[in-house]
Amino acid sequence: MWSDYLEGRCKSEWLREVKTHHLQSWLEEIAREHAISKTTLKHVKNYLSGVFRHAAQQGYFDGANPVKLAEVPAFAPNGAEAKPYSREKIAAMLKVLSEPSATAVDTAAFTGLRLGELRRLTWESFEPAQDEKSLGSLNVTRSVWRSTVGDRKTAKSEWMIR
Repeated sequence: MWSDYLEGRCKSEWLREVKTHHLQSWLEEIAREHAISKTTLKHVKNYLSGVFRHAAQQGYFDGANPVKLAEVPAFAPNGAEAKPYSREKIAAMLKVLSEPSATAVDTAAFTGLRLGELRRLTWESFEPAQDEKSLGSLNVTRSVWRSTVGDRKTAKSEWMIR
């Protein structure tokens, strides 16, 4: 992120002189020059916010974080839907992974769960099959982001895997 989008803009700037309007201009320039999605621009913005937070913690910057009021440009395109791995690629991964990594990849690949949802799975989330002709079910209602447990990402995400 640094070398792709920020180094050229930041290396000649003093943190204490950077204002929100500078950061807003940077985000707009990056969006125009690189045609990257809003999601990637949010990552750039979060990275910059972290730079200012760290600088403040180390005594190199004093004041409010100027990134907070900057916004991702509305004209930036929305990100594309992620495409799932093919069955062949999944099988190739499972051949080289040891446990418990193989089980984690297997679960992720065949359930379509997001990372936070995978992290929140417990044995209580699984209901075994009632008989030999049916499958068990996996109830997914919570997610974990960093160390915070919360609801699933969207209402559309509330579902049960059978």
